Amino acid sequence: MNVNTRIWLGGLIVSLAGIVCADAPPGWIDRAFGESTAGSSSYFESGNELTITVTGEGDDVWAKSDTGRYVFTPLAGDCEIMATIPPIPQEELFGQWARQGLMMRGAMLINAPNVLLCRNKGTAETGTRAEISMRKTHDSDTVRWDTFTYAPFATNEMARLRLVRQGDTYSAWGSTNAPAYDEWVLFASQTQPFYEAMNVGVFVSRWTQQTGGPSQLTCEFGNVIVRNLVNAATNATDGITAQWIADPAITNGTVIGYTVSRAEGPAWNYTALGETAIGVTTYDDATAALGTAYRYRIHAKVDEGAVTNTVLVGTSMPARRPVVTDNPSPATLKGVYAEYYKPTSPLTLASARVEPNIFDSWNYSGDAVYPPNTSNGLGELNNFKSLFAGNIIVEETGCYGFVQKVDDTFYLTLDGVRLSTQTAWLNGLDIHTAPVWLEAGRSYPIRVEHTEGGGGEYAQLKWFKGTSAIETVPSARFEPFPWPWQHRDVGDSPRSRHIPRTLFRSVLLSGRFFWPFVENLLFMT
Repeated sequence: MNVNTRIWLGGLIVSLAGIVCADAPPGWIDRAFGESTAGSSSYFESGNELTITVTGEGDDVWAKSDTGRYVFTPLAGDCEIMATIPPIPQEELFGQWARQGLMMRGAMLINAPNVLLCRNKGTAETGTRAEISMRKTHDSDTVRWDTFTYAPFATNEMARLRLVRQGDTYSAWGSTNAPAYDEWVLFASQTQPFYEAMNVGVFVSRWTQQTGGPSQLTCEFGNVIVRNLVNAATNATDGITAQWIADPAITNGTVIGYTVSRAEGPAWNYTALGETAIGVTTYDDATAALGTAYRYRIHAKVDEGAVTNTVLVGTSMPARRPVVTDNPSPATLKGVYAEYYKPTSPLTLASARVEPNIFDSWNYSGDAVYPPNTSNGLGELNNFKSLFAGNIIVEETGCYGFVQKVDDTFYLTLDGVRLSTQTAWLNGLDIHTAPVWLEAGRSYPIRVEHTEGGGGEYAQLKWFKGTSAIETVPSARFEPFPWPWQHRDVGDSPRSRHIPRTLFRSVLLSGRFFWPFVENLLFMT
C-alpha cells in the first residue's frame, strides 16, 4: 500500500528513506502501553511514504482498562494524525471491541490521559464501526465523547481516519472515497484541556482473547501523516516565518486563500496581520520585535459556492527573535540539587548535595553514576526517598520527550505541570512521559520525587528531541536552583523576592532546603 508520511518537526518536513525495517524510523517510538508487554512493529519507507504495521495484545481501552501497542512521536500544540485503516474481518476470532486506530496520549503509564479515534470490529449486526473516546485525567475512566456514539462502515471498506487537535478542541474525521480520500465527514468535536504536548501515533488493542483466537492483533496503517498544523520560526532576514498545512479538514468547498493573525505574549490577544493567496502557505513577519514571544493563527478562506466562510487551520507554538539582555550570566554551577531521606517516620534528611544529573542507580554498579550509598548518607537502600530540584535550560527550541526508568515511584513536574505519575514499580521498563515544548534560552523549574520500597532501586531521567537519540539529560542542561536568577522569559518574567546567589549556596551546603520559602525566588549575582 502506498503511504505518504511527513513528520513536520521544527518547521521542517523530514523525508524518510526507502527501506523495510523492524526498527522505528527516527523520531518514532514503539511501546506497549498499560499492562501489555508483547508486540512488535515494522515499517516500509519509500521517499516520503511510510506504512506502519503494528502487532500487539491488550485486553481493552475502556473505563480503567488500558492495554495495547502504540507507535508514536511527540508533538506540541496544534497537530493532527491521519492513517488509512482496514476493517477487522468478522471471521477473525477477536471480540467486538478489538480496536485499531489513532491515539493522542500523555505518558505511557497505565490509565494516562488520551484521545482515541479508531475502528472496532463490531458484530455481524453492527459491522465495523468508528469509535471515539477519551480519558480526561490520569487514572480516570475512558469514556465516549459527549456527542458521538459510533459511525458504521461497509463491511470490507477501507477508511481514512483523521484526528485533529486545535488548542483544547479535538475533532474526529473520516473519509471513504478511495483512493483520493479528499472528501471528509466530521464525526464530532469535543473540548477538553490536556497537556500542551502529546504523544501522537497509531495503536492496536486486541480486547479479550477468544477461544481458539490469536493472542495478538495486527494492523497495517497506510498513508500515515503526523504533523503540526502551523509552525513558526525565525528566518534568515531577522523576522519570523509562519508555515502551515495546505489541506485543512473541511466538509465542503475549496480553499481560496488564508488569513494570518498574530498574538503577543503573555496576553495572547490576536490581531489581523495579513493574507496570502491560494496555494501560498507561508507568511514572513518582518515586524516581529526582538525578545517578544508571538503565536500565529491561520484561517482558511473557503469558497462554498453561494458563500465564502473561514475555517480555522491552527495556531503555532510561541516563537521569538532572540535577544541578549542585561540579565546575569547563567550559573556556572551545573547539575541538579538532591536531597536523600532516611527510612524513618517522619522522614529524616540524611544528606543534600548537587548531583550531575538524575541518573541514580544505587545497586547496579554497571550503570551507576553517583557514588555508592554510603556517601549519600542513607546507610541502607530500602524505604527511602530522593528529591531532585533545579532548572532545565535547552539549547534548541522544540518538543522534547522525557523517558524515566524507576524503582519504585516517580513524580515528574516541569514548569508547574505534572508530566508523569508512576505509583508503583513497572518491571524496570523505560516509560515515556507526556512530552513538553521547551524554548531555547528559558529556564524551566523541574522537580522529581522518588521513593524506594524494597529490592532494586534506581531513579533515571533521559530525554530526546525530534529524531535525536535518547540520552541522559546532560549535567550542563541543569542548574541546581528552584527558580532561575535570570528571566524565565524575556519581557514577562515572574519577579518576586531576590536573594544573593552566595546565600543560596550556603543553603545548599547546610543541607536544608526550605521549599515554601524558596520555590518562588529569583536569584541574582
